[in-house]
Amino acid sequence: MERWLGHWDFTECWPAVNNSVHDCIVYQLNISQTGDQTIADLDLDGFQTMSRLRGAVERTTNGIRITFAGIREPGLFDDTYKAGDVLFDLSASGDKVLTIWRRMTPALPASKRTGVHFVKVK
Repeated sequence: MERWLGHWDFTECWPAVNNSVHDCIVYQLNISQTGDQTIADLDLDGFQTMSRLRGAVERTTNGIRITFAGIREPGLFDDTYKAGDVLFDLSASGDKVLTIWRRMTPALPASKRTGVHFVKVK
């Protein structure tokens, strides 16, 4: 599990209507160990988005699965997920980490495909 602990980021951006500024959503995932429990805190911030989620982390064959456990702070669209919803998987593929979206999906169609999205930053 140690490989997965730490801070992971993913940002998606698209041109705003006036093309002068980009609209973005930043996904920040912090995976930590508390005793025998591994938790995932996920912050989503950006264009019409603000969520503070808590997830449970389970091992899978090649990585981990993030399952919705609750909301850490009230935000926008708090009724999007229910306890137990599988949000996404992170899967090791060689030296890459693939994101396999489940119940949670990004805003942009190109980002919705399985691929390298989250990058470990520390």
